[in-house]
Amino acid sequence: MTSFLSHGQKLSNPYNLPPPYDTVKNGHRQYLRDVVDIVAKYEWIYSFKVVDFFSLRIWERLPADWRQPLLDISYEGLKYIPQGKTEATWPNSLQNFITQSAALAMPRTQIQNIEEAKIQDDIRVGMTPKKCHEVATMAPFIAKLCKDHGCETVIDIGAGLGYLGQVLSSAYKMKVVGLESNSHRSESATARNVKVVASRNCISSSRNSARSLDINNVTLQIKDDVDNHLQLTKLIDDLTFNHSIRNQNIDCQTTKDHKNDRYSGCKQSDNISCTIDENITIPICLVGLHCCGDLTPNVLNYFDKSCPCSGLLICVGCCYHGMATTLQKQDSTEVSRFSNFPMSGYLQQVFSQASKKFPDWRIDTFAMRLAAQETRTRWEAMSVAQHELHTKNVVYRSIVNEALGEACQTNQGRTRIKVFPMMTFENYSKTYLNHLKVTGEDYDTCLHNCLRKYKEHEWAIPYVEAITALQVLMQPLLESIVAMDRCLYLNEHNIDSQIVSLFKENVSPRNLAVIGLKII
Repeated sequence: MTSFLSHGQKLSNPYNLPPPYDTVKNGHRQYLRDVVDIVAKYEWIYSFKVVDFFSLRIWERLPADWRQPLLDISYEGLKYIPQGKTEATWPNSLQNFITQSAALAMPRTQIQNIEEAKIQDDIRVGMTPKKCHEVATMAPFIAKLCKDHGCETVIDIGAGLGYLGQVLSSAYKMKVVGLESNSHRSESATARNVKVVASRNCISSSRNSARSLDINNVTLQIKDDVDNHLQLTKLIDDLTFNHSIRNQNIDCQTTKDHKNDRYSGCKQSDNISCTIDENITIPICLVGLHCCGDLTPNVLNYFDKSCPCSGLLICVGCCYHGMATTLQKQDSTEVSRFSNFPMSGYLQQVFSQASKKFPDWRIDTFAMRLAAQETRTRWEAMSVAQHELHTKNVVYRSIVNEALGEACQTNQGRTRIKVFPMMTFENYSKTYLNHLKVTGEDYDTCLHNCLRKYKEHEWAIPYVEAITALQVLMQPLLESIVAMDRCLYLNEHNIDSQIVSLFKENVSPRNLAVIGLKII
């Protein structure tokens, strides 16, 4: 298994960079500049809603000499564009864009020598094959790092139903605390633990052969504010001090209103603190398997600013477009920007420099949505039938959206009708109108508008998969910006960090884990 080196030691490629950046001094800085430059220059490839494909005539954003070559590519040819494959007959600008973008993709091949955990049948219940792979891979990875760095307790952030914690406790005898913002999921996770233990006790022939799972499930939402940090710090204090006390038979004296430096900046309250030398506390391990939206940056902020002890951080993010945005002034207008991105000072500098060259560009929800979508491995595995179905989904939805306009919106949000392989556009339109409860002359008029728009745009339909191929080409670049920003943030705050490709990309596309080691 690839090892995470000790504090102060240098890693050969901590940012998981592609060649030649991986062997160049400060290669990560040049890499970020090059990636930002290309995603800013070609923003038009991803800065739109799929349902606006035809109303905005997205194909007209393509350089004129790119259009016919892209129309002429078969599905089989399109699947290799994200790999950097080009044709000599294509314009040089198209060839250069494809080869440069493909070369900038961060390596996504799973790290070597991970021996997947065997998940017992009673724990496997309810888990999808994807979740099984993620848990079976991440659990031994966590256990190995915890063993190397003396961590005995794992705090699972966004634990859900507790699959990861159950394997860590059952297979690796680790103490686990599952944190979940949703109380129902916390209760369900506890019920799962009780069910597993009860089942094992029933099967067990001797009383000692079945062991209780050392898991506690706590309902707590991780936010980036002082009070929330204080709550989590108290929880960690209890875990680290109490565990040390039990193991070392040290008495703990409690005092009221005891001032503790680690709470500096926190709101004053009646705290109970242990008057024990901090050196006896054991490291903690914070983990997150697909922490959505702001959860990952919130965990990173806590780990940096408020975590009271040494520890490990192992976090895989997802749903980057779910991060909160705020309106910020830019010149004389207000623009929407992410509150927790970029986190690192260096990426902020890179963005500032890029804005001078591309004044209208910024990383927005369109970019983050693409960063969280399928990677080129799954794109390459798509069959002709899957490409045809994807095309139908985009074409049908976007043409109806243009033809009906505001009628496509309901009180519940945008109307979604499932597209089947043999479904015609006319049948889709009728189903859509029936769903909206359109009747009489309005029905006939709307259906006529839909069919007319389809006929108008039919010639441009092949552009759907061609432009999607260009988006798949850009996807790893956008995601690498997010991962590197988080890794850089930790490094800038004296926390050793690295990026690893933890899962098999074709099984779990969000496979980039940010790992941090904090020594106090």
